Amino acid sequence: MELLNAQGHVRNRILQFRHKEGPIRQVVLTAEKVQIQGETLLLGMISEHTELEEVRHRLAFSEARYRLLSEACSEGVALLKNGIVVEANEQLAKMLGVPREGLMGQPMHHGMQAALDSVPPSSTHDAAPGVYNYVRTDGTMLSLETRSRALMQNGELMHLATLSDKTRQVQSERSLKDLQASIAHLMASNIVGMMVLDASGAVLEANNYVLDLLQRRRSALEAGALNWHALTPAPLQDAIPPLAGRGQGSGGTAPYEQPMLRADGTLVHLLLAVAPLPDTQDRALVIALDISKQKDTQAQLLQINSQLEVRTLEAEHAQAVKTLFLSSISHELRTPLHTILGYVRLLRKKALAEDALAEDAQQLGIVERRATYLLRLIDDLLEFNHTLLAPENLHEDDVNLQGFVRCLGAMFSKLARQSGNTFSMTLAPDLPAGVVLDEGRLEQVLRILVDNACKYTSEGSIALSLSGQPLPHRPGHICLAVSLEDTGRGMAEEDIAHIFEPLRRGSNAQDRPGLGLAIARQWVERMGGQLQVHSTLGRGSRFCFALVLQDALPPPPSAPALQTSAEAAGPALYVPMNQPPLSEADLAMLGQLIGMGRMGRIGTWARQLAASKPALQDVAEHLAGLAANAEVDKLERLYQNWMN
Repeated sequence: MELLNAQGHVRNRILQFRHKEGPIRQVVLTAEKVQIQGETLLLGMISEHTELEEVRHRLAFSEARYRLLSEACSEGVALLKNGIVVEANEQLAKMLGVPREGLMGQPMHHGMQAALDSVPPSSTHDAAPGVYNYVRTDGTMLSLETRSRALMQNGELMHLATLSDKTRQVQSERSLKDLQASIAHLMASNIVGMMVLDASGAVLEANNYVLDLLQRRRSALEAGALNWHALTPAPLQDAIPPLAGRGQGSGGTAPYEQPMLRADGTLVHLLLAVAPLPDTQDRALVIALDISKQKDTQAQLLQINSQLEVRTLEAEHAQAVKTLFLSSISHELRTPLHTILGYVRLLRKKALAEDALAEDAQQLGIVERRATYLLRLIDDLLEFNHTLLAPENLHEDDVNLQGFVRCLGAMFSKLARQSGNTFSMTLAPDLPAGVVLDEGRLEQVLRILVDNACKYTSEGSIALSLSGQPLPHRPGHICLAVSLEDTGRGMAEEDIAHIFEPLRRGSNAQDRPGLGLAIARQWVERMGGQLQVHSTLGRGSRFCFALVLQDALPPPPSAPALQTSAEAAGPALYVPMNQPPLSEADLAMLGQLIGMGRMGRIGTWARQLAASKPALQDVAEHLAGLAANAEVDKLERLYQNWMN
């Protein structure tokens, strides 16, 4: 009534009325206000709508059910009329890569149209399935299988089309064909042996490589007379089944060695690999490679290696005997030379004191220098040999670094002057006063490096620099950096890699090879460093290394004063001034060490002397104290007094 008053009419209004018997019925009401003879009347028409609504509801339910079936289908489905898409599901839209709304009212792609064209418009027969290529808008290509069924709807011919994506299947079939073609090509090429077996081990196919290798005829293969077990020696028939590896990762076995039987009963060694053929349940591909020559070569190598091991053991035994022999004669070699040097020095001093001929003194000086050089060579040889036989441990002690360096400077200056060179030494301000190290070994390394520089530098300069920096990550330790630079001959690039090898010299060296640099490298590495060299041919060389050392308190400023009588004040040691308490051999050793400036060695030698001869303990302690403080002048005066 509100609509009538507002609009003046009501059109097809669905309303509910109660039937006189009680049920609710749906009706359609159409009503309009009319004027008849000046009076407003209501003209209305009512028709029952209940059954029509039920029909519409069932129709909507049926359409929803068929829509659900269509959308749940994995295939693309389309309803076409004269090649135009009337209806399509979402799967078809996804498959073709276009929106579903974009398919409506559009012609189907050429592949489907070709399938439709194969059926006459008036025919009600189904079109035969076909596979067609379809290029999506993103450029990808699909292989689609199309099927079409003709149907009549309201007297009109329609086609229900279904599309299935066969891209993977087509690719797999193509790959399988390519694989089969490749296998066929490989089998025909005879590069390697190839066989195809079934589950029972029967050889279904084999190329000429295998047949010739096993001395088998193709007629026997074609007759089915070849079997895996018949080709395998009895103990190995069950080792690797023909279809081993199926279902394990790649589906095959790793290459393995196995002997196979020839027709004459002999064995041939093969490298085999077995893998199931794709898309088969009872086929396996066996690849075989003849390794008989390799096996023969391997057997020969094993025999040669066995012979080499025997010869190596013999050589090592001979080397050990030689090393032991050299170590055992150290005393016999050193003691006579020390005695000779002592007497030569006495004769030279006597000749100088008695105003003998200058020629005699010069000749004695030559003998002394040659004997000293020979003693050094023997020391280096025996030390290198002893290090190989039984590596010696470091004897570390608190060392007055300043006194040690002063002693080195005096000794190295003398060595440099003898070869016509100048020597300079630079000490960094951060150099610590005392450190813990094996003084003798560090002095030995520096002496070897300076001696090497003097040999290959003429009228040049040799510079030694030392610096020390504390290590933040290791409290109480410093890094001692040592560098020795000369302006000598230098070395070629190819010589640097071999310069630290025993008995090697650079290509421009003229003297005989020695062991000095090899020994220096051994002791630097034993002390935790690495000896390096940088050199330019014709411009000189620089040897350098760095050691991590423990910082130490400096030793006392001086050794106990030399006393001449037991009544001297204080508890100082008594050491006779003029009467030599040492034997001739000990005096010769002391003179040699003083002449070489080896303060560390003097301390070690003195401690060993005290241990072996307790009566000389006071003398040994006094000598060790002088050496620890680098009192070179006092040591030389004491030695001269004893020698005179």
